Amino acid sequence: MKRPLPFAILSLASALILSACDPAFKTTADLCASGQNGEVIIGLDFTDPDTSPYITEPGRNNGEYRLYLQDILEAAVPTEVITAETQDALDAISALLNGSANDEFGLNYEMDAGLVTAASNPIDYIEWLMASTSDSTKVGAFEDARSQIGQGIASDDGFCNYTNRNIRFVDQDGASVLFSELNLSYNPFSLIVQQSFLLSELQSGLSAIEERQTVPYFGFLQASSDSYKTEGFYPFRQRSILVNSPDKLRSLLVDDGKDINVGQVEISTKNVFCEDEEGEIVACDDGVVTRVPAKTQCSDPDGTDETGLLQVYSLALDDTLNDLKRIRLETDYETQEVRIYASEYNEAIYDSDGTTEIHDPTNCEKQAVLDELAALTPGVGVRLTVIEDPNYDLIYDDDGNITTTPLYTFTGTELP
Repeated sequence: MKRPLPFAILSLASALILSACDPAFKTTADLCASGQNGEVIIGLDFTDPDTSPYITEPGRNNGEYRLYLQDILEAAVPTEVITAETQDALDAISALLNGSANDEFGLNYEMDAGLVTAASNPIDYIEWLMASTSDSTKVGAFEDARSQIGQGIASDDGFCNYTNRNIRFVDQDGASVLFSELNLSYNPFSLIVQQSFLLSELQSGLSAIEERQTVPYFGFLQASSDSYKTEGFYPFRQRSILVNSPDKLRSLLVDDGKDINVGQVEISTKNVFCEDEEGEIVACDDGVVTRVPAKTQCSDPDGTDETGLLQVYSLALDDTLNDLKRIRLETDYETQEVRIYASEYNEAIYDSDGTTEIHDPTNCEKQAVLDELAALTPGVGVRLTVIEDPNYDLIYDDDGNITTTPLYTFTGTELP
């Protein structure tokens, strides 16, 4: 597949690498921060609706960019006959990862004969640009930042940090379509290099704390300083992305798994209080599925009444497993075992009777349970009892072995 190149990649401010003899050079920190306010504009062509400007091909050789889900998806290809239910689950996960609906993640990974052939999404694309060694696609500001971090590692006499919140994707008409923040740093005590990209549809999403938590894409990489390279894609210890669906009601966490030899894809959703345009909690519209309060204290018309306020959201793996809050796909690179986990709740607690379970309790319900426990044992401190899901949460026995039971398991593909 031929990659469409950006029609313009401009760096309007280049960093100057100052020599140690220059009186303007003060510290390693000054060197590393050089040029971090320079504007970077990455041009994209959206004129062909059938061709994504974010197409990124998988790297197979050292120094070539590897797509975030490349190893996980290729390792999850079955090498044995699997059940129809397992295949349905794999198809459902793929649809959530790659679909373009408002509650899907739109990563657009393509596979053929068990191999990832391309992806089309902004986070893979901008990190491919960061690792590019081609003169036609290299971004000058990214090159300078990486070189500065390399200088900081070489001098090894202080912290080295580079941050640029002035990166924009623009369309063929020059209109901004995405805003990005790059953070690159070196810690001389831990000898760790960290790299992260944040992408937001609004520039305010890069500064407001609340909005940063729901940006469409956040990519993170951690590497040892002796593995770091000033160009190309370098070996990493840990690498992950966080993606929020356009409706901001579903989140995706991907851990490439090189630190523990297990790649993980986790998809989750949660119940949300209905709000008006001013952000005030209001009754949900007719026809919306809502959750009945688990405690009478939270359905009191004369006090706190959450009846009809909390909208229920869920995930599905098939027609019967359709009331889920969490789904996790694991690929064990060492044993080639692939595991799929599912849970009907994000959090669960015992009611004050010690036996009744309350799934995804609201703050009102938690307080009601605490009040009842306090009344049962006056003068004694009380706390909520959390219930782990034995089919999802990591639970260990006395010997340190994981006892969590997956929904489906099968043998995947060994990676070269």
